[in-house]
Amino acid sequence: MFDENRAIERLLAGESGIAEKIVNQFEAAVYQYCLYFLGSKRGAEEAVTEVFVRLFSQLGPELTDGSLREWIMRIAVNVCGDMQRRYRSRKDRPDDFDKQLRLALQRLVRQQRTIVLLSDLVGMKQAEIAAILELDE
Repeated sequence: MFDENRAIERLLAGESGIAEKIVNQFEAAVYQYCLYFLGSKRGAEEAVTEVFVRLFSQLGPELTDGSLREWIMRIAVNVCGDMQRRYRSRKDRPDDFDKQLRLALQRLVRQQRTIVLLSDLVGMKQAEIAAILELDE
């Protein structure tokens, strides 16, 4: 069984294979969030890679205090926001995955879209979402 509370400690201690276990545990949820936020498979794949690159490059003992899932999803929220700004500034947006859903989600402001996706798609609780977005519950 995967113990997310000790995963960062184990990684910092140099345990073999724990990085792969972290990716395997959270990759699907991150991909789904990124896919629906960005609206394309290509964009979601790029975002997932960036999320885990950022996670592993920011590793430190201070990460052992919080929820790994919250930390990863906070990074995903930031990565998708960054990518969306880049797409808006360029004409080469990624291909549409589900045009109607993407258009409906794009009508929401970033924070509303993030809340909907983290709640409905990832299954996060209100308190977790509030922590990620640094809002009051």
